[in-house]
Amino acid sequence: ELVPQFSELVPQFSELVPQFSELVPQFSEHVHKRNEMF
Repeated sequence: ELVPQFSELVPQFSELVPQFSELVPQFSEHVHKRNEMF
């Protein structure tokens, strides 16, 4: 019963991955800027 649900989740997850990979540089840049301030 879990398999169909999982196969439905995979496309959603694969859509989230690019968004997440876009967020990581922004986040690391933000942290870097904060570190420069202090």
